[in-house]
Formats: sequence, C-alpha cells, structure tokens
Amino acid sequence: MAEEPLSPGFSDVLRAWPAGSACGMYQNGVGRIIGAGRKVIGLKLSRTVTYALQATLQLAKADNGVPVPSSRLAADGGMPERFLLQVLRDLVSHGVLNSTRGVDGGYVLARDPEDISLLELIEAIDGPMGASVSSNGWLPPQVEGKLEKILGQITEVSRRELSALRIASLLPKPRRRRRRG
Repeated sequence: MAEEPLSPGFSDVLRAWPAGSACGMYQNGVGRIIGAGRKVIGLKLSRTVTYALQATLQLAKADNGVPVPSSRLAADGGMPERFLLQVLRDLVSHGVLNSTRGVDGGYVLARDPEDISLLELIEAIDGPMGASVSSNGWLPPQVEGKLEKILGQITEVSRRELSALRIASLLPKPRRRRRRG
C-alpha cells in the first residue's frame, strides 16, 4: 500500500530542518519527531491519544444515536476500562463526545465524524500542541532561537495537517457488494 505524500508545506519545513540535527519536537507529551540516529523518521502519538482515537472511531462506526457503554468500548477495543474512563471524560469535557448516565447510558459522538479532527483529539487529551527547546543553558542563545523558530514552523505545519485530518477519513470505506448477473 502506497503512503500518501505529505502536503507541500510539511515537506518544505522538513527540507529546511538543519541537517544532522538531533532535536525533537515536543508537544506536552503528545508526541515527538523521533530520530533514528540523526535522521527524522516520524511523529508518535501517545498511548492515551491512541485510546481516544480508537474509542472515537468505535463510536463513529456505531453511529446510530444509541449510547455505547464504556465497558463495551473497553472490551471491543482491548483497552483498560479504568484508564479509558478518564480519556472519555476528557473527550466529553472538550465537546468531542456526549455522555448519558444510567442503565442505558454510555457515550456518543457530539458531532459528525467529518467535524472532528485528529488535532482536537490530541489537544483534548494532551493539551495544546507547542514546540520548545529546553537546553538548560547548554546551547548558545542564537542557536536556541534558531531551533525554536524551526520547531515552531514544524509545529504549525503539523497543527494544520492534523486539523485537516478528520475522523470520517479514518473510518474504513464501506465495501460495495458485487451483483451477480
């Protein structure tokens, strides 16, 4: 399966990344650009964000207006329920999900999957995405300034790309049935 190309803006920022740089981009625990040696290879989502995404996708697939209990989300997704409950609470407090209490209670999407971005999930769980260099004074100020500038540019491009990625686009496409004729 071929990978989709990155947007032109993201490719430009990566080309501008200083050759041989071993710096990472941190977003309050959301993830980081991971270096294999000195080569940039990708962005990693936290386990908590992965659980949020998994639960949101499960709810999008079951989008019939009937609340899904956390126990079912946890069991179907192989996630620890106690941990998932905190994730679900965060998604409710950020307007991604609605919850209903009681015997027939559970969780439903607050909006259409086309209106929920991956960036919203990331920031609901791990907080605002940002970039920083914490050199503890080991780097000269001009180097730290340059690094903060490039990391800020990478963060902005990442925010745009993650904001454009909608939950609906991550759902499996319905299979078309072949007619026998």
